[in-house]
Amino acid sequence: MMQISANNFFIRDSFASKEKKKARSAVKFYHTQKRFTTFSQILGIVTKSNYFCGQKIHFFYKMKHSVTIESLASIDQAAKEFLEQIGDATLVAFYAPMGAGKTTFTTALCRQLGVREDAVSSPTFAIVNEYRTAAGKQVYHFDFYRIERPEEALDIGLYDYLDSGSLCLMEWPENIESLLPEETLKVKIEVSADGSRLVTWED
Repeated sequence: MMQISANNFFIRDSFASKEKKKARSAVKFYHTQKRFTTFSQILGIVTKSNYFCGQKIHFFYKMKHSVTIESLASIDQAAKEFLEQIGDATLVAFYAPMGAGKTTFTTALCRQLGVREDAVSSPTFAIVNEYRTAAGKQVYHFDFYRIERPEEALDIGLYDYLDSGSLCLMEWPENIESLLPEETLKVKIEVSADGSRLVTWED
C-alpha cells in the first residue's frame, strides 16, 4: 500500500506561521504514533475537520505528478499524458525560465485539444489569445511577461477569463502571483542536462 509521510501534508487556512508549525508538529506526532500510515487510512481523516490550539484546521494530501518531455518528437505524447493527468483542472500556470519551452508545450497541449496549430502563438503583446478546440470549447492562452503591475492584468478583465470555466494556460504567472486563485494548478518545467524537460505539479 502507498505509504504516507507527514511532510506530504499542507494546512490550508489563514494560520500564522507559528500556528502552522504547531499544527504540522501535531500531524507528525500522529504519524509517528502510527495512528495512520497508509493512504486508505488517511482518507477517513482528510475529509474531517480537526481542531488544534482551539482553531479549526483541515488536512489535505498533496499528490505529486510528473511528465517527461524527452524531445520535440515526444512532446505530443507528453502533452496527451499531461491533459489526462490534470483532469478537469482549468487554471494552469507554467513556471519556467526563459527558453524552457512554455510556449512550445502550450502549443502541443492546444494541438491535442484540436486547436489549429497555425492559430497558436505567444500572446506577449496582446497578453491573452483565445483559441477554439475541435469540440468547440474556448481556451485562453496568457503571457504575463510584460506585466509590471498586477493591476494591468485586471485591466484586461483577468477574472472574467479565469471564472469562465474555460481552460486557461498561463505563462509567466509570477508577475500576477497575488491574483491567482487558490485552485490554480502550478506547473514547473525544468530543463535537464540532457535537454529533456521535466514537467511537475502537485494537486
